[in-house]
Amino acid sequence: MRFLAVLVAALVAAPALAYAHGGNPAVADLVAPTALCPVADANQRIEWRDADSAAPSGPASIDFFATTVLPPTFVRNVFPPELEDRVVASGVSEPDLENTLVWDTSDVPTGVYWIYSHVMEPPEEMSPELIGLSPVPIVVHHEDDPVPSAVAITRPNSPFAVGDQTYNVRYTALDATGTGRVRLEAKPFNEDDWHLIAENLPASLDGSFQWNTAPLPQGDWVLRATLDDCTGRHVVAHTRFIFLISHPTGPPMDAGADLDAGSVDAVVPDWCDAPAADAGLAQCGVAFIPTSPRDAGVSTTPEEPGGCGCTNERGRSGLLSILGLVGLFVSRSARSRSATR
Repeated sequence: MRFLAVLVAALVAAPALAYAHGGNPAVADLVAPTALCPVADANQRIEWRDADSAAPSGPASIDFFATTVLPPTFVRNVFPPELEDRVVASGVSEPDLENTLVWDTSDVPTGVYWIYSHVMEPPEEMSPELIGLSPVPIVVHHEDDPVPSAVAITRPNSPFAVGDQTYNVRYTALDATGTGRVRLEAKPFNEDDWHLIAENLPASLDGSFQWNTAPLPQGDWVLRATLDDCTGRHVVAHTRFIFLISHPTGPPMDAGADLDAGSVDAVVPDWCDAPAADAGLAQCGVAFIPTSPRDAGVSTTPEEPGGCGCTNERGRSGLLSILGLVGLFVSRSARSRSATR
């Protein structure tokens, strides 16, 4: 499986594609956007890399789609049924050298959309057709809507990625609440059980974690990132490519003994008790939404005229009222006793 994946990737990158497919894989690899910011309101630019010339039997065209569902990592000649097919653009000429388009998002509902491409060849061609996936999703946000949460693994970012002793996993997370944390997990491609790499990592637009791959068995691996915040939001994203762990000097003696390669330094106890952090959303063009600590007792109701709308202030006012009544009662009792004397 790994040999086939590498062979396909090598063919995709080969100069032969300059002369179109001719039996080589047909694919339009998306290369932008590469960041979650700025978010899209009216439009978003998309860029890709393709053969840029006609196939032997005629020019191919490219269709682009948006999906809110990103299936687990898959071999790119497979079209998972979970992929949604919201049309971004269709019939784009592959020989066109511009390789860019602008997606009109003005009427697209607020949400998080992964972009994928499908090259449509002339019927006479017999090339394998591969899906191209955007490096990160496009976050569509319109005024007055809540800012959606998003997460993506940005490294590994190539089918040629290999790890031996350590590997620097990079991720990006958009968290409008300031309470988000990221969990990273990995598993062998053909297995079902996920293994912890790190948890409670900051929901950063440019996050990273040094993954200890030395004790892990050689073979094909995939990763996923999960973003959770203290308001109940839950977002998951998988790597676009299969990742190879290889130990040129031989496998470790205890390979497979403990596949969880987390770091104690990455674990923070119950982060919701801490003050919300600013996730740096100014560069995204949206406002930061501070969230109070979970047990602070602060109401999220709007401020009332002449008041602050805070439950702790109202509680304090109620307590002062009770203390005032008690004081009045004590004062009156003291005056009554004094009069009887």
